[in-house]
Order: sequence, then structure tokens, then C-alpha cells
Amino acid sequence: MMPNTLSRAILALLALSALTVGLWALIAPESFYDDFPGGGRSWVSVDGPYNEHLVRDVGALNLALALITIVALIRLAPTMVLAAAGAWLVWSTPHFIYHA
Repeated sequence: MMPNTLSRAILALLALSALTVGLWALIAPESFYDDFPGGGRSWVSVDGPYNEHLVRDVGALNLALALITIVALIRLAPTMVLAAAGAWLVWSTPHFIYHA
């Protein structure tokens, strides 16, 4: 795979995941709380009482992450790709540490 094709594929997967989480949490926060990630599993509700504000904030933040990722995907400018990668690292590193 060419480097640009690989970069676009990775950015597209990241954007899709952020859009999925973001839209679900923002549009149907209680469903997100009760049912995420789906398939009979529930990861959010076991972590504390329902907080609509917090779930909607998670949705909006994921949509913001999706936006910068989509811009990087379209433009493929090095600065944009690095900004998107940095944003994902800023979000995912503490998230991973929490779960670890």
C-alpha cells in the first residue's frame, strides 16, 4: 500500500469510529450509557451512575475529533495529519491508562 493510501485508510477508520461514538452519545445518550459498545455488552453503565451531561460531552468531543481527522483525511497535509494524530494521542493515552 502506498503511504498516502495507508494514511487515508487509517484516518478514515479513526474518523468512522469517532463519528459512531460521537453521534450515538450525542443523539441517544441514555442508549449509549446503557448499551455501548453493543452486542449485549455494556461498558459505560458499569462505571457509575448515568450523567446525561457527561455522555453528551463525550459525544461532542468525539465529533470534534472526527472533524479534525476528516480534514486531515481530505487535505493529507503533514501538519493536519500530525495534528489529528496528536489529538488522538491526547485523547487515547489517558483513556488507555484509565482502563489499564
